[in-house]
Amino acid sequence: MNDDDVARHTPSRDQQDSMSAELAEAGRVLADISKAFGGPTDASWGAACEIIKKVRPLPYFLRNVIHAVFGKSGCTGTVRAHSFSPLSALLLRAARDETLISAYAPRSQAETIQLSQAVEAVGVDVAAALCYVYAVSRRVSQLLAERATKPLLDDAFLRTLIGWHVGRSARRPYCGCAMLLGFSARCGLAIQVVSGEAERAAKTLAGFASGEKISKLCAANYGCDPFQVAALALLGAGCSREMALGLASSGSAAGSAQFGEEERRWRICFDLIEALRTGKHAQVDEQSWAQLEIDAEAKEKLIRDVQMILRRGHQWWWLAEPLDVLSRQ
Repeated sequence: MNDDDVARHTPSRDQQDSMSAELAEAGRVLADISKAFGGPTDASWGAACEIIKKVRPLPYFLRNVIHAVFGKSGCTGTVRAHSFSPLSALLLRAARDETLISAYAPRSQAETIQLSQAVEAVGVDVAAALCYVYAVSRRVSQLLAERATKPLLDDAFLRTLIGWHVGRSARRPYCGCAMLLGFSARCGLAIQVVSGEAERAAKTLAGFASGEKISKLCAANYGCDPFQVAALALLGAGCSREMALGLASSGSAAGSAQFGEEERRWRICFDLIEALRTGKHAQVDEQSWAQLEIDAEAKEKLIRDVQMILRRGHQWWWLAEPLDVLSRQ
């Protein structure tokens, strides 16, 4: 598989019909739940659905992998390593990333490993999350000039890496899920920007750069909140409804206490990633840390690690490279 297959994928008519039906149903379910808690309206969820259908941010062939790993509430599933074969160059590159394999093997050993070893090195959930991040990023980059998308992807990759650190810090790690939540904080906006004409994209990006409130900016320009788009992108990819709803609630005034335990957990995880990124981790209460299974020692290390990331940057631009470039690295 080459990069064009990832970025310019065209699903069959049956696949398009299936995805459209699933997105419409997902939008209705999320709209009903959201409305009950004073969240976004039906119309805004409909607008988000139309954006996802237009952009098609994830190749259909990845949906089975994402669903197998992230589709069930309360647990992370698994798949055979060969399921990642279409993106083997990505995962072989990931297995050479010093952050991802720091607990597995020295870099000199990782340079010669096979796909199955690469998946083992980073973890199945991280491998699946990387595939999602990569595919959406390549799709966005293909639809809009790099100079326009680079700031969004830069921010998205930073949040993805912070998510990995949050998930790794837990007593029972959930790195992949936390990575998806971190990435989703910006991928919804990126998908919105590439869904319409260049003039509207330029207006949105100018507002983003000047510090305008993103939810209001995107509601005016696209008819929905970026979190709604990101939540439907996760659902369309096969992730659990609980994860999507936890993310969607982050963009509304609804309190996390109004949702179920799993939804609350993912909203709290998202909020922690944002608090760490903005240096507001001291405002996170102890109950939230406990719910994410991060003890005092792990908490202090996590804060130090994120502070270092914020100083040095994410070093994850390889997530935006074409597959043929990754295969030569």
